[in-house]
Amino acid sequence: MKIFNSIDDLIAKIESFLIVCTLSVMIFLSLSQVILRNGFEQGLPWIDLLLRQLVLWLAFLGASLATRTDKHLSIDFLKYLLPVHWNKRVAVLPLIASAFISAFLSYYAWVFVQYEKEGGSILYGNIPIWIFQIVLPFAFAMISIRFFVKAMNALLNNFSLSAHPVKK
Repeated sequence: MKIFNSIDDLIAKIESFLIVCTLSVMIFLSLSQVILRNGFEQGLPWIDLLLRQLVLWLAFLGASLATRTDKHLSIDFLKYLLPVHWNKRVAVLPLIASAFISAFLSYYAWVFVQYEKEGGSILYGNIPIWIFQIVLPFAFAMISIRFFVKAMNALLNNFSLSAHPVKK
């Protein structure tokens, strides 16, 4: 599992770098648009379209990082329905379910991007919109992998704890 954690660390660094770059570009473009509109009474029409796409990148990269640090939204009703001694044993079930659902979403996001590519949708000028939507399958795949690694770690920890109880 160390190799998965090392890969996850590398991906997190790349995602953090992309978030910083995306946010910096968004701030620069927004400020430029405000200056152009207020100072020169004209703006560039493609900036607003690009900013919408960059918000998508920011949201999905942020969601992937939130999953890594357990800051994502979760519905944890099993721990309230089951006895306390079962909580650790069933904690892996939502992780596995989330991994499969995210993998499913990643696949269909990829299908969506392929349809956009075939359809030839253009953002502005000659820039195809599918280039900006590629973040969808990537982020869902990262979220799926992170849930899978968390599930494997939970399984390994539960088996190691049950096989070798700690004596006090």
